[in-house]
Amino acid sequence: MVSVVPSITDALLALHAYSDPLAWLSVGLFVAVAALEFYRREWARTLGALAWAEFGVFWLSLSPYYVFEMKSAIEGLLSLVALPACLYVGYLLYDGRDSLFVVTRAVAFMGIIFMPVNAIPALREWLIETH
Repeated sequence: MVSVVPSITDALLALHAYSDPLAWLSVGLFVAVAALEFYRREWARTLGALAWAEFGVFWLSLSPYYVFEMKSAIEGLLSLVALPACLYVGYLLYDGRDSLFVVTRAVAFMGIIFMPVNAIPALREWLIETH
């Protein structure tokens, strides 16, 4: 008998195909929250909760990479734990913990620096070779 419902592993492997777009979307959302925070804090709060939830999905999408390619059970487990952790941060931000805007801005800043370096091989190689 063939199961119609894909296994969790199959679903995670399918999600892994979208890890790069999810990373870019995360950075874009965090940057939007950082910009919006100073003009419409309540909108930024809602968008921030969404950004954190999406960031958790991004980490979830990396779990097959860590488990199957890197052969690291610990990193795989941590990438799975990141989803509920990010959901909780998003909940706390939405619920009014304004101090989490600082962390949100920090993730936005990190993404602005990291994503281009990660996406552009020539830049990445130059930075590594000129250490």
